[in-house]
Amino acid sequence: MPYTGDRRGVPWSAQEVADLIALLRSRTSRTEAAHVLGRTPGALDAAANRLLKPGDRPASRSYAWTVLVEEVNTSTAETNWWARYLQGRPPPRPSRSSTYEGSRADLVTLDDTHPGEIDLGVLVLEAVNELRNNDDRELLLRRLGVVDRPLTLHEIADERGVTAERIRQREARALARINIDTRQEGSAARTLAAAVNYLADSDAVLILQLIDTAETWFQTSPVWLARTVYRMVDRNSDEIALLANLVSHHLSERRAGLRDQRRQQFHQQRLNSYVDKWITDAAWPTDPDVTDQPAVAPLRHRMPDPSRGGSFHSKKLGRTVYFESGLEELVLQTAELSSRIRSYQEQPCRIEYAGTDDNHLYYPDLLVALTDGRSLLIEIKPLALMAVTANRIKSVAAQRFAAEHGWGWVSVADRGQTFDDLRRYKLHPSVSELFARALLYGPLTWPALQQLRKQREFSTTTDVPAYAVQTDTPLITTPYQLGS
Repeated sequence: MPYTGDRRGVPWSAQEVADLIALLRSRTSRTEAAHVLGRTPGALDAAANRLLKPGDRPASRSYAWTVLVEEVNTSTAETNWWARYLQGRPPPRPSRSSTYEGSRADLVTLDDTHPGEIDLGVLVLEAVNELRNNDDRELLLRRLGVVDRPLTLHEIADERGVTAERIRQREARALARINIDTRQEGSAARTLAAAVNYLADSDAVLILQLIDTAETWFQTSPVWLARTVYRMVDRNSDEIALLANLVSHHLSERRAGLRDQRRQQFHQQRLNSYVDKWITDAAWPTDPDVTDQPAVAPLRHRMPDPSRGGSFHSKKLGRTVYFESGLEELVLQTAELSSRIRSYQEQPCRIEYAGTDDNHLYYPDLLVALTDGRSLLIEIKPLALMAVTANRIKSVAAQRFAAEHGWGWVSVADRGQTFDDLRRYKLHPSVSELFARALLYGPLTWPALQQLRKQREFSTTTDVPAYAVQTDTPLITTPYQLGS
């Protein structure tokens, strides 16, 4: 240590695994360890997951690093970590034949050693952005929940004054057009098809990747995302149903044991630390004359589409709480189990704000009543999308609204992450320089970013949004583009 250069595609060695364990023993942060080893945070998540015993692996691979840190620092037994790493690798399976097998050039975002590093979220987003029909593109973006929460077919139908069946037909047409684009050399749709085929060589890897993508990129159900992605790449109805069932089964198992697992691995002290971080990172009103006011809209108890969300019984509230995504579930469960929070309310108020193109209306996700008497308004958003310009504008409006009512305001992701983590994120100087030089010649679209990755490895989940926030550079999703 330290390692230098781009290590994408370089197999892990016994020495590098030993160095990883040393970093874990010193409780080095995941981000810093990634810089030291020359790997992406996603690669460390994948390696940590393989180093855990199968029975200790968390439901979401994003928790693997935390779980492994505890094992390394509490276990007294001698462990052959290299042997465990080799045993933890998924067994190879014969490649499936496919019309869209794709060349290696189609797989510039892939890593043979770490399939978890595939930027599936960006690929899905950019495949949608490549649609030439504006109506098709807007429909799928709203279904994905890129800026606002995901909308159901019925909600979009009500907005447009047509039937839900008509919207379903238009969605099917849009997905069929993406499938046609998979035949176009160099398109994001073609790369998406190649990535799905690559991941599908191990169903378990594909399932975890889809769940992680739904939780860290979009705000939608992993089951719905699995069906949608398979329809994009023209899998048959039997394959679509099988994948959806596998994802649903995995989620059911995870949810069945989620509360017990969280109490064991992330007990109340840890959950309280997450809430403490929300409180610390929140923007609080500075006007001493403003007092805490109640919500200004009727209570909106969610009743989501069953295929896109779920529910649990809240002991704090004495009723059923509905959620629309895995990320919402994690944050709501934190509010439920943390002793720092007395009560909470989903979608407590309505906020009007001016966007870049028109006036908009939205409902923040959560208002929590803290045990110290204060209230905190919360927007739940994947960290990668907090930096999007439209979301930053919405956050400013929400912060102003919260201040007027005597509330704090914070935008949160999972594991206690907030918008401030993008401000604090330590970008490697070479990555910052790479972006800055490239932006001198114009905005960086998805293909341009993929070309830059050949020069220096970086993450579109952390590095790109952190750069956008820290340098006040526009980041948009239609198309996915850094700079303007």
